[in-house]
Amino acid sequence: MIDVYHCPKCSRLLKCEGVVSIDGDELPVFSCEHCIVKKPIFGPGTEEFELAYTFCVDSAGRCFDPADSLGDEYEGLETEDDSDPDPSLN
Repeated sequence: MIDVYHCPKCSRLLKCEGVVSIDGDELPVFSCEHCIVKKPIFGPGTEEFELAYTFCVDSAGRCFDPADSLGDEYEGLETEDDSDPDPSLN
């Protein structure tokens, strides 16, 4: 397992912060507090928050953000609910 890795944005040497399990593989996670990014943490289309740049590294040494594809399965789903709520349920 990789214990240190350079930040892809600023090249600072970072220590492993933990691991994430993806498809049965445990990958090291790194976080750079000097590189701030804005992310919608409650899903696509929600308010964006400033966070430390966080990424993991695969077995080939490539870094990526595993959270980038989390909302993909929800794309294309209708977000508006046109149904009328039943007032007797309140």
